[in-house]
Amino acid sequence: MYTVIQSIISDPIRSEAVLEKAFLTLWKDKFNVDLKKNTLFAWAISTARSAALAEIGQDAASSEEVQLLNSDSKAQKLLNPSYKKVLNLILLLGNSIDRTSHIMRIPSSSIKTRLRLGISSLRDKIDPESNRFKGSIMINT
Repeated sequence: MYTVIQSIISDPIRSEAVLEKAFLTLWKDKFNVDLKKNTLFAWAISTARSAALAEIGQDAASSEEVQLLNSDSKAQKLLNPSYKKVLNLILLLGNSIDRTSHIMRIPSSSIKTRLRLGISSLRDKIDPESNRFKGSIMINT
């Protein structure tokens, strides 16, 4: 697990802190894992990777999409509330699809669909020419 984390975060002290967070997550979620779907090793590695990505603030979305979500803007107000909740849980808070599914109490397939549609909706709100939100806010500052 440490090697996976260190491949994402080069600082050894931060890597150790993230490893500790990953172990705490594993401990807290020990009864929520389905070992019929995943091996224990795969679950641990996935948790470590997610913790490292959350630490550095990267995930599946581009920086423009995260910036749109972070701002209290028209993009936030125009998004479907169910898309906004999924995007916030996954992209801003760093939750996995399975964890988000557990939090919202809906199937993972619905989470994936809402994530895809939410990101697509955000991309539709960005003007590629000016790299601005199609309502006035600046994307790259």
